[in-house]
Amino acid sequence: MHDEFGKLIDRLGDVVGDIDWGSFPAYFGAIALVLTTLTIRRDHLARRHEQADQVAAWAENSDQGWVVKVKNASNLPIKRLNIGLAGSPRNGGVRLTKYEQDDDLTGRVRSKRVDVLGPDSTRELSHPSGPITVTSIEFLDAAGRYWRRRRDGKLIEVPAPGSLRARAQRLRFRLQVRLNAAIRRARRLGAATRGSSS
Repeated sequence: MHDEFGKLIDRLGDVVGDIDWGSFPAYFGAIALVLTTLTIRRDHLARRHEQADQVAAWAENSDQGWVVKVKNASNLPIKRLNIGLAGSPRNGGVRLTKYEQDDDLTGRVRSKRVDVLGPDSTRELSHPSGPITVTSIEFLDAAGRYWRRRRDGKLIEVPAPGSLRARAQRLRFRLQVRLNAAIRRARRLGAATRGSSS
C-alpha cells in the first residue's frame, strides 16, 4: 500500500511538473484584472445613475381630474425637469402640443417643465381632462448630467438640450426623415411609372 501511494505521488509530481507555472499565474492575473475592471465599471455606472434612479413621474385620476405626480426621492435637487405627456383626444384626453410654465396642465399638453424640484419632494400638476399618461421625463441631475426615462422605465443619459451633440442628433434625425420621405416618393413614382407603361 505504501508503494501504491508513493507511485501516485510520483505520477502527481510528473503531472504538476509538466504545467508551465510561468504562464498559469499570468492567466490568473489577466482574469483577475478583467473581473476587477468590470466590477469597477459596474460600480461607477451605479454611482452615476444613483440620483437619476430616484426620479419618477406618473399620472393618476383624482376627484378633480387627472394629476401628474413627479417624485425626486434623492437627497439632491434636480433641474430642468421636462415631463412628456400623451392621451387619447377621443376619450377627452390631451393631444400632443406644447405649453409653458404654469402649474396647471390646462389645454392640450405635450410637455411640462419644472425648473427645480428639491430633494425628497413630490410635485403635483393637475389637468382637468384625461386620460393622460407620462411618456417620458427628462432632467438635469446635480452632477450636470442630463437623463431621460422612457415610457418603458429605461433610464438613459442624453445630451443636454441645446448642446452641440444634441443639435447634431437632431440634424441627423431630420436628415433621416427627409431621406426616408425621398425614398418613399421614389418608390411611388417608380410604381406609377411601371403601372402606366403596362
